[in-house]
Amino acid sequence: CQTNGASYILMDAPVAAGGIDLFVQRARQFAACGLPVPHIHAADSTQGFLLLDDFGDRWLWQDLRENAAATLPQALTLLGQWQQATAALQADIPPYEPSRLHTEVALTREWFLPWLDIAVDTARWQESENWLVERAGQGRALCVHRDYHCRNLMRRADGSIGILDFQDALWGSPAYDLVSLTRDCYIRYPQADVRRWEANFRARYLPQESAEDWAQTCDAVSLQRHLKVLGLFVRLAERDGKRGYLADLPLVLAYACDEAAALPHTVWMADELRRAIPRLQEKLT
Repeated sequence: CQTNGASYILMDAPVAAGGIDLFVQRARQFAACGLPVPHIHAADSTQGFLLLDDFGDRWLWQDLRENAAATLPQALTLLGQWQQATAALQADIPPYEPSRLHTEVALTREWFLPWLDIAVDTARWQESENWLVERAGQGRALCVHRDYHCRNLMRRADGSIGILDFQDALWGSPAYDLVSLTRDCYIRYPQADVRRWEANFRARYLPQESAEDWAQTCDAVSLQRHLKVLGLFVRLAERDGKRGYLADLPLVLAYACDEAAALPHTVWMADELRRAIPRLQEKLT
């Protein structure tokens, strides 16, 4: 809606669906940190309505498709600012508990592979899942957006980038949001560029991390995330009727195959996931 030349978004989040309280809390916290999140002009927690700044309709996805070399470093700089600006919020942001990571990484085994009629060696999968969760929990932790990708970043009218969908932030791996962007489920970049962006981010914001450990952390955290997404997209389609996500499965599966092959503890998993490629192609045709 528009008034006095300004544009606003009316957000509807019924109490039965979770309401607005957490979003309002996080928006105010992140705004106080100087981060570019929508300003809340009015809030009705009883009915679940919010009046927010309108960040426009240009996803960063469009800029990344046109000129990733110029656009992605901008998003990485903003991510670095996010990680630094939120450092004082640890007492207010819940930890990314291992139990949650376990639940997420198991979604491929519980939803994606059964959907393709692929038999699962549960014990073997669980062993590798346990390693991925343990690896994701190593090292320092900080505020994780959890969905920092091209569809939750907006190019605002003034040319700056705005951040959306931040209400589920947790305290977890500094690699999580990074790989959510560099290995985005909706767009893929040349591997050499991905490695360079991730290495440069470490050098600039996390110099205490060794280069070798950081590269493996990025692979492990990204594999955990992509295994989650494979199962999540199938569950959204089969349980919730949201079938539009299925079209993105081939890209996510390709990521997971490459990442599993790059990690000694999950090389065998890469072979299992490659078996899914032709079955997925058949399922989607």
